[in-house]
Amino acid sequence: MRKLPMLFAVLALPLAAAAQIGVSAGFTAARLNHPVSNVSSPTTLYGTTFGVYYQKGAVLALGGDIRANFLGGSGITLNSGAIGPRAAFRFRPLPLQLYGEALGGFNSYSGSASASSTNQAEYQLLTGFDTTLLPHIDWRVIEYAYTGASNSLSAHALSTGIVVRLP
Repeated sequence: MRKLPMLFAVLALPLAAAAQIGVSAGFTAARLNHPVSNVSSPTTLYGTTFGVYYQKGAVLALGGDIRANFLGGSGITLNSGAIGPRAAFRFRPLPLQLYGEALGGFNSYSGSASASSTNQAEYQLLTGFDTTLLPHIDWRVIEYAYTGASNSLSAHALSTGIVVRLP
């Protein structure tokens, strides 16, 4: 009978809670479909993405992410901020982490010099994977994000960058 609690303890080791904070910065390219009639759509935008996430768990990690995007090109800008839940799966013993997120927030969109800027609610659905380069430093190999906004604006984006995991 004593072996049963020990068996549960051994099986639970890979699921032991390990809290982690990660700070990320990356390059983003986005294909934007937008509602401005005098500007050609779709438009390609480029820029940076910054984020901070918190997650807890060794194999399946749950937490949250907050991020900001600063994109521009062809006289168009799209800046956004979003927050939401995050789930990550770590492939042990390989140094890979697959993650998915569903974020909500707001963006500021400017269609051109002749168009006024707008602010609207948005949502982002993201997935990607990171691989460990050095202790506490990961390469965000690829991240795909779909963004939808309260007007007919939408975007498909690909990102790559660096993640610094704080101990």
